[in-house]
Amino acid sequence: GGSERWSIYLEATAAPGAAGDDVVRIWLGPGGAPTAVLRISSDGSMVDESQGAGRPAEAMPVSRRSDGRWSCRVDIPGRCIGADGLLLIGVEHRDGLGRRSAWPRAMLPWQTEPGRTAVDTRSWGSLGADQAD
Repeated sequence: GGSERWSIYLEATAAPGAAGDDVVRIWLGPGGAPTAVLRISSDGSMVDESQGAGRPAEAMPVSRRSDGRWSCRVDIPGRCIGADGLLLIGVEHRDGLGRRSAWPRAMLPWQTEPGRTAVDTRSWGSLGADQAD
């Protein structure tokens, strides 16, 4: 809640010898009715696919490593965090060979969306506060 801003750090590994682009989709909001679907390519482009044909978003710096990994930080649109402070999130990765993986659990071949996990953004600041030991 409030004026807090949230972001996700993601890191992916490109498939060795792949000709296609590496793509990560961050699904925000409930299954079947996402609030945003942020498609990030390893070239740094980002599109919100939930906005009709896709609304380009500002390109972000992508950090590349020599071992084929790439990473970036993605800002979470404020509209994606519920009034109760819950952020529903799922992640899908498709490598340049077309192989798909997902989090928080694997997807079956016919599924079009990953599952979601709930993050309570209101209790985030208190993590570890009760662990004085």
